Amino acid sequence: MVLLALLLIPFLTALALMATRPTNAARGIALLSTLASLGTVLWLCLTAVPGSTVLPVQIDWVPSLGLRFVLGYDGISLLMLLLTAVVFPFIIGAGYTQKLQHPSMVNALLLFTQSFLFGVFTAQNAFLFYIFYELSLVPVFFLLLYWGGERRRAITVRFFIYTLLGGLMLLFGLAYCVMQTAPPSAPTSPCCKRCAFLRTRRSGCSGRSSWPSRSSCRSSPSTAGSRTHTPWPPCKAPWYLAA
Repeated sequence: MVLLALLLIPFLTALALMATRPTNAARGIALLSTLASLGTVLWLCLTAVPGSTVLPVQIDWVPSLGLRFVLGYDGISLLMLLLTAVVFPFIIGAGYTQKLQHPSMVNALLLFTQSFLFGVFTAQNAFLFYIFYELSLVPVFFLLLYWGGERRRAITVRFFIYTLLGGLMLLFGLAYCVMQTAPPSAPTSPCCKRCAFLRTRRSGCSGRSSWPSRSSCRSSPSTAGSRTHTPWPPCKAPWYLAA
């Protein structure tokens, strides 16, 4: 549950700042929250086992749809968590003496961003990763809109357009990978695995797939060159949404 606490520390602190609206103590509270998150990440680094993936949080979210709330970390995830935990105390400390309107809201939005970034780097399925990625952009949008300087309107519009296009490309990319990858429960030969891997690599560069389908790998030798293929069994459960 330490990993879940890592997400909740900045999130609950941000909610408290928005509810109480302190003026003078907002930066200090936010700084203490980021330091607590840094200590949590350091504890995870010290207790981590090299070469292993830890999945401490596994909760059935929407069982009827196969959605699961699964959080975990490995070596790369710990590196990104450590980077996020180290950067945010400097972000809040850099503006500690600056006079801002509604400092509680500014620091609350920063803490929301940190919490959602922790979720991005610990999400263990594509659907949960996409949700945390989009949520991390929302606080940044409001920070630019209200505290972005003189040209904040133009900056916010550009940020919205770029992030919207990037989010749609990410969504389509995840959907494509789901459609082009065989379910783990289905019998897959090495030939099919190589075709799926090469097709995914090529589609990422050209935007389309020109490699043989899985059905061509499973077809018999007499029909390997024809257009008659053995159909792939339908996936009965949304396996790609689970860890």
